[in-house]
Amino acid sequence: GSTDSCCRLVAGLVLHLATMASATSNVLMRRPLLSEGGCQLPLSMPSSSGASSEEEAQLLGADSSGLQANRSVGRGQGNPGTLLLRAADGIARNIVFANQIDVLQRYAGLGQNSAQQQAKFLSALCCSTPLVFGFASRRLALPLPRLVLVGVLLEVLGISILAAAAAGFLGSELVLVGLFGPYACGFGAITSTLPVLGMQEVPASLRPAFSQQFFACLSAGSILGILIAGAAQLLDAYAEAFALATLLLAGGATCFMLRRPPAGGAADKPDEGGDHKPDEGCLGRRSLWLLLMLVPFYAAYLQWTTSWYVQALAMNRDIFGVAAPACLLQIVERGTALILNIVLGVVLRDYGPRVSLEKRLAAGCSLAGLALVVSGVVERIRRAAPRLPGDTGVSSLSVGWLVPQFCSIAAAEAVVFPAQSEWAAGRPDLIGLTVVTQAAAAFALGLLLPSLSDWLPQSSINQGHYDLFFFSLAAGCAASAAVLLSVPSRVWGSSAS
Repeated sequence: GSTDSCCRLVAGLVLHLATMASATSNVLMRRPLLSEGGCQLPLSMPSSSGASSEEEAQLLGADSSGLQANRSVGRGQGNPGTLLLRAADGIARNIVFANQIDVLQRYAGLGQNSAQQQAKFLSALCCSTPLVFGFASRRLALPLPRLVLVGVLLEVLGISILAAAAAGFLGSELVLVGLFGPYACGFGAITSTLPVLGMQEVPASLRPAFSQQFFACLSAGSILGILIAGAAQLLDAYAEAFALATLLLAGGATCFMLRRPPAGGAADKPDEGGDHKPDEGCLGRRSLWLLLMLVPFYAAYLQWTTSWYVQALAMNRDIFGVAAPACLLQIVERGTALILNIVLGVVLRDYGPRVSLEKRLAAGCSLAGLALVVSGVVERIRRAAPRLPGDTGVSSLSVGWLVPQFCSIAAAEAVVFPAQSEWAAGRPDLIGLTVVTQAAAAFALGLLLPSLSDWLPQSSINQGHYDLFFFSLAAGCAASAAVLLSVPSRVWGSSAS
């Protein structure tokens, strides 16, 4: 009874947050968002939905029936089963990933450096599996609803292994098996199929509004998942938190199976491509060059769930006499990204045509570089500050000093992910390349970490030089921004002009 009440409370809070986010963006923009950006996993993965020129015209000149339909979706008359599963999966993913460094150290028996290395490898794998499952479902004509349920079952299996290891029923050697095996595969299956299925069950005129609601549920679920993960760390209740994640996924899957497509059902007809047709020749060298410029951004973006988490653990987290969980800073990032996505949608509606995509990408790289510079400066201040009495490994500097860098990386995310999605709009191969590039950045960092043991040691952050690591990533971001600003637009292909 208590578990059922808890699940009902969490589900109600998810829907409430999602409704508020959706309503806020509708009020500010008077129309649905054209794009959706963000990375989860571990943790956090990027998700996007672009709009064609035809859909843009519909949004700008919609008749009264179209507006009324959009209001209906804003009131939650989309497919609740799909949205509830999206929210439940968002909660479960953040329960797993918000404290991934701590979880890997506690239950997999890894050192600090090795835990960060495995976290980056896991991020790379989870960025790759959606492309694999998406390609397989398309080539083999697999039924999407069944593939979604298979993904849920695999995620439940992977999280169940974590719960059993946290409870002491399984050995530490199975923790990585559960994460890199069933969980990563389930992650890929759900990520590649659930948004596509949701779009297919909504009329074409309502798809932009559905995307907005879909993103609101994901963001709300992420915030709640981080809160639950923080409570689990504070109360030393990881086993219970992982068990709750499996129950939420099971509940979301049940709602998904019982769902009914909304009135109007699937799209009345396939989407036309609009007038936006990326240059077919841009798939080769040009697109790869642009994605190469974003590798430093992807590497910088990974730090807010890995290195910055370690940094927070070594700072004074006392708030009103209670040691706040380090992962709570991730709520700052998620909330800032959500707000900025809404605000930038309003700004770009009026000024977007005047700002080229490569300039927006350069701005995002610059913001990511700024975040890394701030984190490096704060790290030097942290090391120079006195230690807490009774704990020589923790600085007396307040963890609140980290808030600016989390806000800055959130701003970079809000700029880059929608811009790269717009650049790759209408080209599944380009979208797939962006995902693979993110995975490559995570994998490359994982391979480099053993060589950076002087900067990022296994034992303690106080014995290394995290500041030099942060400054090096910042320099890479600055170099990318400079190239994006100095090279003519035609080099990146017509879709990036």
